[in-house]
Amino acid sequence: MTRKTITPGRAPLVWSTVDEAFEKINANFTELYASIGETGSIGFDALGTDLIPSQNDIYDLGSPQKRWSNLYLSGALSLGGAAITNEGLTIDLPSGSTVAGQLIIDQNKSFFKEVAIVGGSSIVADQFNDTLNLEPGNGIRLFTDSGSDTIIIANDGVNGIQSGLGISVSSDSTAGLYTINNEGVRSITSGAGIETEDSSTTGDIVIRNRGVLRLEAGPSITLSNGGTPDVDGKIIITNSAPAGNAYRVIAVNGEASLTAPSLAATLTLIEGSGINITTALASGALTNRVTFENTGVLSLTAGAGITLSGSTGAVTVGFNNVTDIVGSVFADNSTMMVDGTNGRIVGPVFANVTGDVTGNVSGNVTGNLVGNSSGIHTGNVTGNVTGNVTGFLTGDTKGSVFGDDSTMLVNGLDSKIVGPIESATVKASTYIQTAVYADATAITAGIPTAVKGMIVYDNALSQFKGFNGSIWVALN
Repeated sequence: MTRKTITPGRAPLVWSTVDEAFEKINANFTELYASIGETGSIGFDALGTDLIPSQNDIYDLGSPQKRWSNLYLSGALSLGGAAITNEGLTIDLPSGSTVAGQLIIDQNKSFFKEVAIVGGSSIVADQFNDTLNLEPGNGIRLFTDSGSDTIIIANDGVNGIQSGLGISVSSDSTAGLYTINNEGVRSITSGAGIETEDSSTTGDIVIRNRGVLRLEAGPSITLSNGGTPDVDGKIIITNSAPAGNAYRVIAVNGEASLTAPSLAATLTLIEGSGINITTALASGALTNRVTFENTGVLSLTAGAGITLSGSTGAVTVGFNNVTDIVGSVFADNSTMMVDGTNGRIVGPVFANVTGDVTGNVSGNVTGNLVGNSSGIHTGNVTGNVTGNVTGFLTGDTKGSVFGDDSTMLVNGLDSKIVGPIESATVKASTYIQTAVYADATAITAGIPTAVKGMIVYDNALSQFKGFNGSIWVALN
């Protein structure tokens, strides 16, 4: 609304002029102006009423070009719905006030904006009135007391530790720490056949048995738990067929003795020339007997110029007044054995040769060669060779070969090299086979005096074993 101006006229005044003047005065009461004409002014330093606009949120107090210099207030300054008050010389802004968009923080109050957990990610407040939520875990219970602004964390899991056998417990009430001390076994030292290993991360101690790992029952042997197995771990070995007196060594005059390689070993009898061997299962006093029958010469009858002495065992044939035999000697089957005309033996020789043999041996030799042989031997040798052989052996050697000190080197009968093999390397074109024994008992029985470095195979455990100078240990 614009200001209404009243211009007084000159006398005499007429009613129409006065009426017009009052209308303008009444119209001016809706606004307050500092002056009325040029005659006077209204004093704003002595107002006795509130200064209230006629409508809400329309009129301004001052303008960008015409500003009030100072504004003095003793009460609250209300801007929109926010009230700015004072307490003495201190201004109190409403909660959440900002400066240039940044929240105003009370410098006299401290708080944490970020919560950090060792080994985990940090929790950072997104805003000033952000809320940190606490959630209980296993064995933990959370509850609050709004009256005292208290958060209570209760342990619903382990509340205490009680010591047991070999264990002591100490606690620190101020730090809430429990210390468990081992008052019993703290270390384990391995013994013979035992190996230990401990883990610094888990605290576990592993005990490994490097000796006997298991027992298996053999022929006529039973295994059973004795006492309380879970307590004493006892195992009883029972021989259900105890062995009586028996011979382990078979001795033959002039031959190498035969020693049983194991408790289950079998002695095999092989028929020789003129010998027939039979077995029989009989009852009574003669049970499980072996019969040797002579299928060769059963008797001798003295002829002209011949004398016989001895009825059993060794029979002596004597030539009466005869020193030399001139001619050939034939066997019963007419095969020439001795060529007396040319002075040589042309038939097979079944005897021990104790002298030197010079020349080539082209036949088979069955027996012991105790002497030196030079030449080429193209036949088979069955027996023991204890002398020197100079030449070539192109046939088969069946029997034992002895060294100069009478120690058996080659057992040709059983196809074994029993003497030590001393070589920097042992090479084979196909394979090298060690001795195979039924079990550990058979190894001990077969090799009563073991030497460090020996290797055998334990068939019961499917293991190669080596002798370390004290015991047999597994190699695989």
